[in-house]
Amino acid sequence: MHLCGLCGDLISATVEMDGVLRGNVRVGLLDVASEFQPPVKISPQRLSAVEKTERWSALWMPVSIFQRTVPT
Repeated sequence: MHLCGLCGDLISATVEMDGVLRGNVRVGLLDVASEFQPPVKISPQRLSAVEKTERWSALWMPVSIFQRTVPT
């Protein structure tokens, strides 16, 4: 999980699968959120571990992470 350094909000999540880093982003936090499709409601607590990794593999995109220091 990746949290905002200023407010602590969860902004994205990543997982390494088969040597590929895959991730998602909370689109609702973006200024351009209206340009994306509506979110799909899901209850991760009801998915098995296999179902979760299958879902992540199908829906999450390959990502690279660059960390920037936020001035205080």
